[in-house]
Amino acid sequence: MSFWEDLEEIGPIDIKPLMNAMVYLAAISYLGTSFWKAACIAVYVFIATKYYYGRRTLIRIGIVMALVVTPFWLGLAPPLNDLAAMARSVGTILVARAQAS
Repeated sequence: MSFWEDLEEIGPIDIKPLMNAMVYLAAISYLGTSFWKAACIAVYVFIATKYYYGRRTLIRIGIVMALVVTPFWLGLAPPLNDLAAMARSVGTILVARAQAS
């Protein structure tokens, strides 16, 4: 048997688990987590997706993560540190208003 016949015997390659793990790795590491933690989560997601444990849910979460990270990556949203500071100030204002009333 030749290489190509062996390859046809295997069947189509399932690329979804690998692509989903790469999305998780890129999104989590871009949001500030260390590379090793993001890699561990990506491996977990790869294995779970490969063996169909919550495959649809993990793929949907990966799409949402990609949609959330894309504006930050393109520079369309403020940096994460500024966004966190704004969220803290809004939270402080809301707490102060709730305590005043």
